[in-house]
Amino acid sequence: MSKGGLIFFLLLAIGSGFIATAAVRNYMANAVAAVEPVKMVTEPVVVAKFKVLAGTSLNEENLKITQFPKGTAPENVYTKIEDLDGRVVNSNLYPGEIVLPYRLEGEGAMAGLTAIIPKGLRAITLRVDDQSSVAGFVRPNNYVDVIITLNTPETGSDTISKVILQNVKILATGQQIETDPENEKGKRVVPTVTVLATLEQCERISLASTTGRVRLVLRNYGDQAEVETGGARLSSLLPESEADMSPPKEVIIEVTPTPAPAAAPAPPQDRFRTVKLHSGDNTREIHFSY
Repeated sequence: MSKGGLIFFLLLAIGSGFIATAAVRNYMANAVAAVEPVKMVTEPVVVAKFKVLAGTSLNEENLKITQFPKGTAPENVYTKIEDLDGRVVNSNLYPGEIVLPYRLEGEGAMAGLTAIIPKGLRAITLRVDDQSSVAGFVRPNNYVDVIITLNTPETGSDTISKVILQNVKILATGQQIETDPENEKGKRVVPTVTVLATLEQCERISLASTTGRVRLVLRNYGDQAEVETGGARLSSLLPESEADMSPPKEVIIEVTPTPAPAAAPAPPQDRFRTVKLHSGDNTREIHFSY
């Protein structure tokens, strides 16, 4: 092969190399562009930083901003914590939950128990102890029945126990400090339970707590049925209590005297007859025995 032919093939090889290199570089660039993630467009959304209890006022301490893909968050979300400063939640918020308007009380509402009382209901507090509050197992959002035990003028000394309310929701539990009646300078802590009830039910609870002993009966969350009962009386629980337990009275035995036997008839006397003789104005009797 001539020298000119070698140079031609050398230049052809070098040109082919440049073309192949350019093709590979272009392919790699396109492949990298295909796998490179598209930058996501997000928007800020206000969520709960941790569990926020109902009746709590919101602020920057219990809220945070989380970025959501644009268009994925619900409508009417809040994008600034400042817009929620001082607003009160009407139910529990959980970590990461989006704050929505229906979870809030109206503007200007005060934080505390009043914020979580539904319209038409009232909150009334009862003093309880471990025995009457199911050994302290009653917690907020539990449901209970309310039973009263007392003596009434109609029952006299017979004690009666009766369910007065059923399916009552526990709103809160707490304590209150009272003066100890056994120590004028001392104080004692009394457990309390606050329940949700209608106004008429509040009247019944108030009357029951002042006239008898109130007891709470814990019930299952899914059991909403109400059962009619006639109540329980001590006399029906202990039938022998109706018996007369007073000491026996002195027994007086009346003895009817036995009539005396009839006297024996007297022995017969001698038989006799009387004859009257009349002579003028004179009358004379003559007796004859036989």
